[in-house]
Amino acid sequence: MRTMNRKALIVLSSLAALPATIAMAADKAVVWSEVSSQYDNAAKTAAQPTTEAGYARCAGYWSGWRKAIDDGALRNDDLGQLPVALKASEANRLAEAWEAYLDRADDPDFVSYKRAQTEANAMLAEGLTGTPESVSAMVKLLAGCTVLPK
Repeated sequence: MRTMNRKALIVLSSLAALPATIAMAADKAVVWSEVSSQYDNAAKTAAQPTTEAGYARCAGYWSGWRKAIDDGALRNDDLGQLPVALKASEANRLAEAWEAYLDRADDPDFVSYKRAQTEANAMLAEGLTGTPESVSAMVKLLAGCTVLPK
């Protein structure tokens, strides 16, 4: 009888902790309305790149964002809460435009491009699996990559 009481106590203790565990997981979810505001604020003040390495990084960041959309990591419900610049069609347009610029450049910096693409993929993976600050950091980088060089 005692063994059964201990088992019941363990189960009840585990169940009592469940709401706190769920609350912690919910606290770590991306709040897309906040991400939208962070992008908008960053877009007002972000410096745009002025070097080939900066242009290459922008191409990599937008490529990573587009990949997350294409792969379904960024869901339509989530994207619906974001500014137009971060939604599928505009993100695709910007990624293609930056990549086209990179293709036309006299001395394209493909090392910076690949590093930025890898960084974007890692930031989004972290952000969507428990470190939402990484998504915020990612959209702030994208905000600094909206004006293409002439």
